[in-house]
Amino acid sequence: MKRIGVAIVAATLAWMSLAVAQEKFPSRNINFIVPLAPGSGTDVIARTLAATVSRSLGAQFVIENKPGASTMLGVSTVVKAAPDGHTILIGASGLTVNHLLFKSVPYDAQKDLTPITLAVTTPVILVVNKNLGAKTLAEFIALHKGKALNFASGGVGTYLHLAGEVFKARSGLDMKHVPYRGGGPALTDVIAGHVQMMFITPVNAGNVVSGDVVGLAVSGDKRLEGLPNVPTFAEAGLALPEVTGSWFGILGPAGMPKDVTAILNQHFNAALKDPEAIVVMQKNGLVGVGTTPEEFAQFIREEAQRWPPIFEKAGLKPE
Repeated sequence: MKRIGVAIVAATLAWMSLAVAQEKFPSRNINFIVPLAPGSGTDVIARTLAATVSRSLGAQFVIENKPGASTMLGVSTVVKAAPDGHTILIGASGLTVNHLLFKSVPYDAQKDLTPITLAVTTPVILVVNKNLGAKTLAEFIALHKGKALNFASGGVGTYLHLAGEVFKARSGLDMKHVPYRGGGPALTDVIAGHVQMMFITPVNAGNVVSGDVVGLAVSGDKRLEGLPNVPTFAEAGLALPEVTGSWFGILGPAGMPKDVTAILNQHFNAALKDPEAIVVMQKNGLVGVGTTPEEFAQFIREEAQRWPPIFEKAGLKPE
């Protein structure tokens, strides 16, 4: 009898240990890494989605802004994290181009991260300081041809940087890139006149409406509802087919269990259809997407293949 009792106790302890080891996800707070400064479009999207997913998933999301090294600091944090789903990333174009811009990148985005979902896409808007004397794209190019200009961005490798480089090559303007630690700080300096121009996402379109900056053109094939007087680049006379728009996706470390990836995918995709989140996204000119992990992985591969010839035409080389 004693032996039977001991066996039962041992079996119970073993079962409890197995239950703890297979604890239901999520079991604690989820660290959501934003590789850019607060106030950037990336940050706004992350906070909007985190608020909704936190409620549906029943876990607190801790937003951690880690700007630096052209988003590589924040991405590296996630690459090195335990692949249990409790540390995730909102990533963007830098994942597919940083290896083209830097001789050394401390990770391989296609091997060291687990795609969860392509969450949001958005057009980008070219804005200039209001004191430059130009109200249209044609006026701006005519006034500043042959002059030295500076253009800001949220960092090397961000879509705002890439759009600026493509515009530089297409327009023939003499433009020097000035990277910041996020789109918010960059826009502040454009408004103040420290830098002449930049591309922004519609998250900051209010600064165009208020007259803080002048919006010259928007990417894509249609005007933004919130900026009906800002033409597309094609309408403004300078087509930029390479500038299709910025994108933002959710990723985790490589090696995440498929069931955890599936849970996160399900909740983020549901958040993109949440009425409150949709209102915030539409207000900011954002388009919710939502894909399978496999579709997002394919998208990343296609983006990585799309940019090298564009970089070659623009004369961009690794630093």
